[in-house]
Amino acid sequence: MSDQEQPQHAVYAGVPTGQVPYSQTAYGQAGHTTAQTPYASAPKRPPLAPRHKRGAAWAGIVGFNLLTLGYSMFVIPIVVGFFGAFFGFVLRQLERSSRGMDSELRSINNFFTALDLGAWLIPGIIASVIGLVIMAVALLLSSVILKAHSVHRAWAVTWAGAGVAVVASWFVSWLPSLLAQLGFGVFGAADVGVWTKVAIAVGIYTLLGIIVNSVMGWLAWWWMAHALRARTPSVVTTGQE
Repeated sequence: MSDQEQPQHAVYAGVPTGQVPYSQTAYGQAGHTTAQTPYASAPKRPPLAPRHKRGAAWAGIVGFNLLTLGYSMFVIPIVVGFFGAFFGFVLRQLERSSRGMDSELRSINNFFTALDLGAWLIPGIIASVIGLVIMAVALLLSSVILKAHSVHRAWAVTWAGAGVAVVASWFVSWLPSLLAQLGFGVFGAADVGVWTKVAIAVGIYTLLGIIVNSVMGWLAWWWMAHALRARTPSVVTTGQE
């Protein structure tokens, strides 16, 4: 038999005579493969381990309470100094005007003059600097606690958790002050001194502030630790498409 008379299906490079090549067995008439092919499954994120949850909770509680303390020490002297300088300037302008000041404005002016805001300038600057240091320590402690509990991306969790907690505090920061005012009103009827009532109100406000900040910090840091948790390695399996 000549070469031209040989069957077409019997001549394939590397394929025994009379067999159909792999390209025709692997792909049928429908055009899809039936061969076993390996593939990698998509990475999965497991839930946070108890160790990670504990780390996120303590980092949020400690970190956000220290952040709040540091921010208060930083911003209160600045706000007080700004408003004191502003009202002092306005009162001086009124005193120099032709109309002068009435008795009430004069009393306020005398109060600001006796207060001597200039003497509080250096202590205010020192308090603001200490507040900045406390805020930096808060972020560092949060990162250290998270790393000690093997939380993935400790610094990212710290910054994101702090941002979420700050935004949440805008909506619930009124709660401690409201409850402190209620407590002051309850003790206002009691036969105690004014300073005792003030001390009780400040104590209630401080205690409630710590509780509220602890809850917000815990939830914010846990949320960010959960959102930024690590993925498991890819698993190679086999199957049919």
